[in-house]
Amino acid sequence: MAAILFVPLLFSLVSCVLLYVLLKPTIDLSLSVASMVIAENAPDFDADLDSIFQGKDLIDRSTVPLSEVVIPYVGVHYANLSIQRIDLDVRLYWGDSEKILRYGAGQYIGSFLPGFQKPLLIGGHNLSVFKQLQYITLDDEIVIHTNYGEYVYAVDEIVVKKADDPTFYQLNQEVEQLILYTCYPFRILSSRRYDRFVVYGHRISGPDVK
Repeated sequence: MAAILFVPLLFSLVSCVLLYVLLKPTIDLSLSVASMVIAENAPDFDADLDSIFQGKDLIDRSTVPLSEVVIPYVGVHYANLSIQRIDLDVRLYWGDSEKILRYGAGQYIGSFLPGFQKPLLIGGHNLSVFKQLQYITLDDEIVIHTNYGEYVYAVDEIVVKKADDPTFYQLNQEVEQLILYTCYPFRILSSRRYDRFVVYGHRISGPDVK
């Protein structure tokens, strides 16, 4: 008698677990997309992610010793990124996981910090932190304010590329190229976005890290 009751209950439990496992990716994606649509700006979750950014005034200098540069760990707010003309001002985090991108712009950890004369690859959601990026134009100035220096980059190219385009970025260059990207087109809600709006810039000021 006990077996007759136990087998259906066990079957129901296993079925529920399997259903949850199968549907969890869809549920998580729906909640993530919904949160981007509801919020005009990135949610403020300061308590959840650490910050080493001090936001202090900096001395204008041409070089900065490596000993003054604190290398952030993944998930840390280490700088602010702003484009004054289009009213864009966001926190910049080290790492670009989905969680990090809910807080602000995220930098791919395979790229380099400002001042190292190497490329920076930075992404953000097009419905929140990088929403204003659609209004950027050539020669606009992008400022990254770190604890050890303020870096200014001039926009020299704006393109739309496929997400899997091998020319999207080249991180082995010996030049400090800033690459900002977001999903394209703007204001389109879709879980399958194959295009990327990409902004390229070159550094025009800021100290070299020595």
